[in-house]
Amino acid sequence: MRAWVLAAGEGTRMRPLTANIPKPLLPVAGKPFLRHVVEALRDGGVADVTILIGWQAKRVREYFGRGDAVGVRIEYAEQAERLGTAHAIGLAKGHVDGPFLALNGDIVITANTVRGILDLHRKSGGPVMAIAEAADPSQFGVVEVRDGKVVGIEEKPKHPKSNLINAGVYAFDPDVFDLIAKPPK
Repeated sequence: MRAWVLAAGEGTRMRPLTANIPKPLLPVAGKPFLRHVVEALRDGGVADVTILIGWQAKRVREYFGRGDAVGVRIEYAEQAERLGTAHAIGLAKGHVDGPFLALNGDIVITANTVRGILDLHRKSGGPVMAIAEAADPSQFGVVEVRDGKVVGIEEKPKHPKSNLINAGVYAFDPDVFDLIAKPPK
C-alpha cells in the first residue's frame, strides 16, 4: 500500500505563519503536521509514501529526505498548479499501481485511523472517505451521506446540508483516475 500525501498548497489562510514555511511543516505538539502524518502512516502499516509538493517544496524535501529518519520510503511528486483535491489525487496516476491511501498533509491522524480506513477499503471493495462532525461545518467541505454512501460534497456552503465534513483521508483503487478524468456533467 502506498500513501499519496497532499502537501503542495501555500496555506494562505494561515498567514503570516505560512509566509516562509509550508503549512504541513508548521509545528504542532513539537513537530511538523506532516511528520505526525508520516509517523501515523508508518505505525498504521504503510511504508511507501509519496509526498505531493509544490510551494516551498525544497523545505519539505530537506526535512524528510528519503524518509530514513522516520522509517518509511519517501518519494516526491511536484504539483505546479493547484486545482483542487481531485486534481491533486489525479496526479497519483503513474505513481501507484494498486490501491492507495490519499490524505492531506496538514491533518491530525492516528495509526488506528490509518488501519481502520485500510480495513474498511479491503472489506468494502470500493473507495472510502473519512468524515468528521463539525459544530460549524460551513467552513469546510460539507459531506452529504445517504445509506452510508457519500452522495455530495459542497465546499464551504452558506447553508450546510449536514454537520459532516471531509476529514481529508481517502482509500482508492486506480479506477478513480478514470472518474477524475471525466468532465463534470
